[in-house]
Amino acid sequence: MTTPGRATGPFHAYVDGFNLYYGSVIDTSFKWLDLAALANEIAGEQPSILRYFSARVKSMPWNLHAHQRQDTYWQALRAVGVDIVEGQFLVQNKWKRLSQPMPGLKTSPKRAEVIISEEKGSDVNLGALLLVDAYELNLRRALVVTNDSDLAKPIELVMTLGVEVIIANPHPKPAKALLNISVGGQSPVMRRVFKQALKRSQLPNPVVDPVTGRRIGRPHDWA
Repeated sequence: MTTPGRATGPFHAYVDGFNLYYGSVIDTSFKWLDLAALANEIAGEQPSILRYFSARVKSMPWNLHAHQRQDTYWQALRAVGVDIVEGQFLVQNKWKRLSQPMPGLKTSPKRAEVIISEEKGSDVNLGALLLVDAYELNLRRALVVTNDSDLAKPIELVMTLGVEVIIANPHPKPAKALLNISVGGQSPVMRRVFKQALKRSQLPNPVVDPVTGRRIGRPHDWA
């Protein structure tokens, strides 16, 4: 690879929604998250475009209103100008082998039927749009909020175009593939998503849609 020159275009942020939620947000009271403010906290600059990659969840018996809370949050994000790029959320029943016998049973089954939920498509969507934006808009900087090792190659490719990439990791331990990215002797800037940054990056409650005037309140469960 050639040593990259310096691009001169805008700063965009790309947020891997499920990676951020399960890595940093799930056990906090900071779910009403202002993603642009978080990007500014991490990168010291307000992104001109913020793309959020996620999928519509399906409510489970133990979490009956998850889809309603998510829908409210998405309405608030769209009202403040976030571009939501949807993948797919799949729920299937699958038979899986038990790691150890079930206690208390004389004859323990070797397998059990379990509910498997998977989010599909967000990594591909994020990588594709990161590359398109870098080529078409001559990105100067890109913030990628993720710990997905599958994004190492798209990040490496945009760095060859002279884009300064900041990877904000929602998880305590960075993926090895992300740590190993190097282009012309340059590596991405590695940051962590800290709880204090989440706390400082909360949407107003309510969010007022500038087009319709509708007031979108934070779900009560998130208070």
